[in-house]
Amino acid sequence: MSAISKTPHQRNAGQILRESFPVLEMSCAACAVSVESTLKATTGVKDAGVNFANQTAWVEYDKTLTNPTELQQSVRSVGYDLVVNVEDPQAVQEEARQRHFKEIKSRTIWSSILALPVVIIGMFFMDMPYGNYISMGLSAPVVFYYGRNFFINAW
Repeated sequence: MSAISKTPHQRNAGQILRESFPVLEMSCAACAVSVESTLKATTGVKDAGVNFANQTAWVEYDKTLTNPTELQQSVRSVGYDLVVNVEDPQAVQEEARQRHFKEIKSRTIWSSILALPVVIIGMFFMDMPYGNYISMGLSAPVVFYYGRNFFINAW
């Protein structure tokens, strides 16, 4: 089964399906709006909605004009993903969520390790020779490597 729920409606002789799919990589309400508008603009989609809180999207579509794989490709084109054609979509969604949290935890730990000397230099050793350059060298990876997702999402 390709979705969380599959409920065929009897409109148009059973050609309209309403399915719910887990959505991956949404990080804000604006992401949910983007996914929803992309789904609504897909050929064959009658209506769609996205729930950011539980990371799911429901789609009402004409199965003769589109299919879950085309919906997935449409959502992927704007940087997100739908979980389709898997046995247990919740497990896939939970695994992706755990990977994301593990990555965030790692970035936070490394950013803290690099930021601590910057705080110490800025608070206690302000007049240290080359202190500004040391702080800049330690801060650059925090901003541009560990914080890169902020800039990527903003773009």
